[in-house]
Amino acid sequence: PSTPQHRSNSNQLLFHVEEIEFAAFYTGKLHTFKVPVKMKCHSCEGTGSADPSKQSTCPNCHGMGQTAQRMQIPGMPMIIQQMATCPTCKGKGKVLSNPENKCQKCTGTGTESIETQIEFMIEPGMDYGNNNIIENKGDYNPETGQRGHIQLSLDSISKSSMPYKRQKDDLIYELKISLSEALYGFDLAVPHPDPKEPLIRLRSDRPTKPGTIKTIYNKGMPIRPQNRSNNPNSRQTHGNYIIVFNIEFPKELSTLAIEHRTTIENALYLKINRPQYTTTTTPPPTINLHDLSDTKTDDGDSQEQT
Repeated sequence: PSTPQHRSNSNQLLFHVEEIEFAAFYTGKLHTFKVPVKMKCHSCEGTGSADPSKQSTCPNCHGMGQTAQRMQIPGMPMIIQQMATCPTCKGKGKVLSNPENKCQKCTGTGTESIETQIEFMIEPGMDYGNNNIIENKGDYNPETGQRGHIQLSLDSISKSSMPYKRQKDDLIYELKISLSEALYGFDLAVPHPDPKEPLIRLRSDRPTKPGTIKTIYNKGMPIRPQNRSNNPNSRQTHGNYIIVFNIEFPKELSTLAIEHRTTIENALYLKINRPQYTTTTTPPPTINLHDLSDTKTDDGDSQEQT
């Protein structure tokens, strides 16, 4: 976990947790982690003084802990008075009359840093982000005598190595199939984060085009109950499992495939009608094709990405 950080103008403590396995976001898990927080100093009970009896009454607020502040209302000839925390004693009403009377343990701050164990329930379908608040488990505030909140930023340590990508409640998986499987069909399995069903079987007896996208409904991430009202299909308990097919073509053809080209084309209806030239017409010039990374030749040969 990273070092906690304070939010500006807030008593919330930001804490980034990235050690969570992706499966926990699917099944749910009680996660325990340690975070250093500021607690009330046990030596001085949060007063900041080694001997509270030697503290003096704050000369600014006269022991009230608050001072009156006058403020003019913008655009109006009116001045209002409101009470605010005394900046001198921080609301305590007491100050250290002698710097040597500071608590040696907290050096007068009234707080000490303690590593605390925090438990947080990762609910099934919970997303990454900063919307997870643990109340009253953050830093102790000597001015208010209360503890602040911890704001968790959850992330998965295995997110970059997952075979699929998460898009809200949907899982997107890029499936590579061979040219033979694209033409004749396939019977294979794809991974799934559910430990009870780690594989999903896919079967097809039809040709598959490059870039084909198929969807398996209700096989994505669990949809949290509070998010189901925002889902177009409120009866759906899970997102969808989206499969994008990517066909891997052979780098070279075998001698047998070349010799039987016409037979293969006729059998698979691979022939495409294109304008043809005959022996009675002048044949067009032959243009060589190159990889896009190759340097363009001086004779104007075109380049094509392969």
